[in-house]
Amino acid sequence: MKRLYAAFALTLIIGVLLAGCRAQTDGYGVLLWSSDEDAVPSGTLLQIIDESDISDTYTVTGLENDAESQIPRWRARKFDSRAAAEAFRDELGDLARVYARSERTALPIRAEMSAQSQRIYRMRDQQVVKVIGRSDDVHEVGAYRDHWYNVLTEDGVAGWVFGRYLTVYDYTEGPADPVAAEREELNEFLSATWRPEYFQQMIRDRRYDLERFDLQFGMFPEPENSRVRIVLPDHTAEFTYEDWYRIRDSLWGAEGVPLEIHLRSETEVEALYSHEGNEYSTRFVKVEEDIRELIADEQSRRLELYNEFIDFGERFRSAAYGELQFRPNRTFSWTAYDRLVPRIVSETAGTSGEARFDIYLGPQLQDQYDGALTLDFSGSDDIMHLVYRYVSGGVQFIYVPEALVARGTVQEMPRAPIIMYFSLLDD
Repeated sequence: MKRLYAAFALTLIIGVLLAGCRAQTDGYGVLLWSSDEDAVPSGTLLQIIDESDISDTYTVTGLENDAESQIPRWRARKFDSRAAAEAFRDELGDLARVYARSERTALPIRAEMSAQSQRIYRMRDQQVVKVIGRSDDVHEVGAYRDHWYNVLTEDGVAGWVFGRYLTVYDYTEGPADPVAAEREELNEFLSATWRPEYFQQMIRDRRYDLERFDLQFGMFPEPENSRVRIVLPDHTAEFTYEDWYRIRDSLWGAEGVPLEIHLRSETEVEALYSHEGNEYSTRFVKVEEDIRELIADEQSRRLELYNEFIDFGERFRSAAYGELQFRPNRTFSWTAYDRLVPRIVSETAGTSGEARFDIYLGPQLQDQYDGALTLDFSGSDDIMHLVYRYVSGGVQFIYVPEALVARGTVQEMPRAPIIMYFSLLDD
């Protein structure tokens, strides 16, 4: 920041003239933006000796010395009295040494503190401006909350900028390097394992689809191999890159491959990539919970439900739908279910398969039914979802089409249900 904008160098220390040579005082001012903060800091109280409309300058001296010089008028604010100038200097306070840097291209400066106010200037990416004011309260603009900052550009434009895309800093500390700061964020991304966003939803709802909730799924950066693997239920993509480059704030591209990573927060990223002719935009999250433990708990829950069911009974018979038997090893056999062929079950489905308690009842169904299960017929693609409730002397099953099961949950019951009553058979 030292020797900022040398073309307008303020030389209040050199070029000292005799006090008797000065003209009559024309007013007082406060230096808004010094060209040399170490020599004469912003916020210095000035005595204005003369003002030129031709050169658009003030001739000034500092009140604590006799140095006289010319400065562009935009660098100072003029007042009629010393008291008014001192009041403004006091109001400026700590902001006297505060600067800001734009973190995006075409960031608007507006006439007033409003996103609907007239745009009077567009800032360049990384452009530095001088802060000369700040809103007392935090404002909301869209989804963001921040202050509005009254800023001054190097060509004399003054207006208001919302703080979302500003880096605000004190001159004595200097701004952080945005690339270095975001490179650190990138390194944090590369050192973590990321899971599909739906993992978070399943954990929150405590409803797990173990076909999709599995350790194999996620985004797995391998910085030591310059590689990123993305494994999802419907596709797997692998990218071996040369390096990373910054596209804009929080958005990084992998050199040599069609992959970009948007660092949305410390716990959420978005991967934008091309794979086998398709374009993907997929969000991933950090999962703090132990996934292995969650899977083990879900497996235990399902086993417990199965054991509770066969404790009620293992063999059932229906006059219309045949005989159904559940075994302790979580398999079933079903004979004489001809009435369900071919509308519900194909002719090649067979008579045995796996019984799974892998679906949930929707909240609106939990008071009406005792549970839900899936029958997976061996040797075919036939899968049957059933909701059940215990009745006197047996159990009642209701067939649920696949279309009514979403995210592993029975969302609603069919309008014209197929209801199957089975009597319990004694061993």
